Amino acid sequence: MNNSIERVIDDPQSDLFVIKPIDGKGFGMFAKCDLQCGTVIVCEKPLMKFPSYSSSILLEAIYDKLDSETKRRIHFLLASQTRKHPLVGICDTNSIPLAYDSNEKGLFYYISMVNHSCESNTFWIWFDYNNKQEMKLIADRRIKAGEELVCSYI
Repeated sequence: MNNSIERVIDDPQSDLFVIKPIDGKGFGMFAKCDLQCGTVIVCEKPLMKFPSYSSSILLEAIYDKLDSETKRRIHFLLASQTRKHPLVGICDTNSIPLAYDSNEKGLFYYISMVNHSCESNTFWIWFDYNNKQEMKLIADRRIKAGEELVCSYI
């Protein structure tokens, strides 16, 4: 992976959320306006899919086939230096299981920036239908403008 890629926050062009840095946590997603329960906050395709238990060699092979913009977005998810291979660190920290009992995980540019809380206000759900695969982040209760969007990882 190229470590010289600049960490730039892309404007998601969304009226519902913004990505901002959080001291000690990397980045987080915040509501731009009040959100009602059931609001679909973001819907996105995975940047990269891979088996749940992947070696660094397999992750690199999958990563190497991606275009440069997708690689830049994946590299942006590296929040801190780890002792692990950078791509393994990104996948360990930011991947989301694609379904409840799935053996596959995915990396998402925006949804992967949602931080964990046991008192979540959102949930994500994987849709795989008619060859259209996407993850949706949905408000689980009323959320006030400025509130961090958090999801339970458990």
